[in-house]
Amino acid sequence: MQHWLAEWDTDLANAKLLREQVIALGTASNSMSQGDLEMRLNAVHDLQHKLAKLAGKYNGSLIKDDESRVQLRADQRAAMQARMEGKL
Repeated sequence: MQHWLAEWDTDLANAKLLREQVIALGTASNSMSQGDLEMRLNAVHDLQHKLAKLAGKYNGSLIKDDESRVQLRADQRAAMQARMEGKL
């Protein structure tokens, strides 16, 4: 659990840094050159990739937790049924 909490703290700090980077990009304006717009677009794509990777990590963890929870409930039901039938 300690490892997970340390990893969470690191990921949260990274998410906050990404948020600051998004804010720093600001909004595009009509006065920007094509080169500036392309650089901004590349930065946005890079940030999107990093955010998707971070979100995917935790979405995957949630899916695994849900699967484990389903299995645990099935095991508990089987044990309860066995007790009711006098098998345990």
